[in-house]
Amino acid sequence: MSYQPTLFDDEGEWPPVHILVSLMPQYAHLLVHGKKRYEYRRGKFIDKPATAYVYATRPKSREDVGLPSAQVVAVVKLGAPRIGIDEAVRAKEEEQTGSEQMMREWLRGFTTASTHPIEAVHVLDEPIELDELPRQFPGFHPPQRYLILNRNRPLLEFLKYRSGLDS
Repeated sequence: MSYQPTLFDDEGEWPPVHILVSLMPQYAHLLVHGKKRYEYRRGKFIDKPATAYVYATRPKSREDVGLPSAQVVAVVKLGAPRIGIDEAVRAKEEEQTGSEQMMREWLRGFTTASTHPIEAVHVLDEPIELDELPRQFPGFHPPQRYLILNRNRPLLEFLKYRSGLDS
């Protein structure tokens, strides 16, 4: 499922914040197949809409084996977040009925959470291998949570170009 690149221009309503965000392969798989409606984050996360370059991390569980991993697989438009634990629980319940207890357990010990609606998804025709980024940008290390790309313009421009969204 791909969308036209003009959805990802920086003009008009499109958010000017660009991030590189990590997802476990099982969640990246759901995202690229249109089955993930929200991005949930525990603790502090960005508090505004954003363009997120999504990389699937290396496999960490049996659910991740055989799925795309260690690659940037998509670019998504994240809408304005709902902030707070109860907001995250409500959004997850909208997405998956009966998930309240599991979500509260996942959020245990955190004082806040962010829930961003996924408004558009552009699946990369050719994923970007994560090993390529340190070769292009010495010193690069994939973030455990996210990296604000606006602070690294060359990396942002590279990801835009490689994702086909630089036009």
